[in-house]
Amino acid sequence: MNNVICVHWGTKYPIKFVNILYSMCKRNISGKFNFYCLTDETNNAFAEHVKPIRIPDPQFDGWWNKMHLYDKRLEIEGNILYMDLDVVVVNNLDDFFTQYRDEDFLCIRDFGQPTTTINSSVLRYNLKHHSFIYDDYMKNKSLYDPMHGDQNVITDMMLRHEKTQILPDDWTYSFKWPER
Repeated sequence: MNNVICVHWGTKYPIKFVNILYSMCKRNISGKFNFYCLTDETNNAFAEHVKPIRIPDPQFDGWWNKMHLYDKRLEIEGNILYMDLDVVVVNNLDDFFTQYRDEDFLCIRDFGQPTTTINSSVLRYNLKHHSFIYDDYMKNKSLYDPMHGDQNVITDMMLRHEKTQILPDDWTYSFKWPER
């Protein structure tokens, strides 16, 4: 089964952003898929087909909760497409699930530093193959936490990893960084 996940933590984005992301995915994924939201939200204002997953303990501050995406305690089987809540989906997403192997870690280049940094706003991974990211983060948390954020940790761990595949540039676009 294909899976999509997002993270809703704190008050930066209202829950409606989760529901909008689900609607965009529903319109742009051909087959059946599960849609999860890793969240600290306690009321259930999510759309009917959004499956909330409580952020496991320990909860972290801000974007650091994205490190839980790789926590095997989530028990999500199959490939997982992660998208930030400010992503806008304008085309079909099927290739994220069909064009690469399950063991591949798919990411996009950072728009500001395309040769040296992974952008963590869109990722495709599989817990069967990538839960080591969470395990390594927890084991070396004191080394990683001084980094600017989860994107830097993912870059440090995965940019040159043998299973990392950089997605084609024309699959994503940034309105903040229009030229690459």
